[in-house]
Amino acid sequence: MKTIDAFAELLTGRDFLQDMTKLLTEQEEDFRDTRSRFLDAVDWLKAELGADRADTVDEVVFAIHLRISTQLVFSAFLGLKMNWEHFLNPMAPNCTWSQVDFHDYLQEHIANSLPVCPQTENVLSGFFATLTPGQQERCSAVTEYESHLLTAAPKLAHYYGYLLGDTVLHRILPGYRPDASLTFQYNTMLAEYFGKHFLPLSL
Repeated sequence: MKTIDAFAELLTGRDFLQDMTKLLTEQEEDFRDTRSRFLDAVDWLKAELGADRADTVDEVVFAIHLRISTQLVFSAFLGLKMNWEHFLNPMAPNCTWSQVDFHDYLQEHIANSLPVCPQTENVLSGFFATLTPGQQERCSAVTEYESHLLTAAPKLAHYYGYLLGDTVLHRILPGYRPDASLTFQYNTMLAEYFGKHFLPLSL
C-alpha cells in the first residue's frame, strides 16, 4: 500500500535530518564551519580517489546520514514518550531535571545499538581502512561533522518529538492537556545549551 510505503519513508527520518541540518547551519556558526569543512573534504576525497571511487565516497556520506537519521527518529519518539509519561505521572523524572543528563534521557546506549548502526559502521570503517594516513588526516572533517550532528541533532529531535505530543496526544490519550510549565522549562534548558539566540526553535 502507498500509505504504508509513505509512512515507512517518514520513519527513515531523512527529511527530518535535512531540516535539522538546515536549522543548525542557519543558527550555529560552529556547525556552519563544521559542515563547510565536511563538504570540502568530500569534494577533496572524490578528486583524490578519482572517478572510479566517487560512488564509494557517496556511500560513506549516505551511511553517515542514515545512521544519524535513524537516531533522530529514535530521539523524537523518546520525546513523544516523555510527554505521554509526564501527563500520566507529572512527578516522574524528565529531561529538564538537573540530575538527568543528556546521555540518560536520549538513551545513547540504545541509540548506538540500533540495527542500522553496525551496518553503517562497517561501511565507514571499511572505507577509512583503505585510505593512507595522510588521506585519513585530511578527511578528519568527515568524522567531525558526524560527531557534531550526533551531539546536537538528537537533542533537537527529542524536543520536537515532545512538541509533537502537544499536537497529537489529545487525540489518543483521554483528558490529555499540554503542560506549559514543562515546555517553558524545556525551552530554558535548550537555551542554556545552545545559546539564547537559538530560540525559538522552529522548522
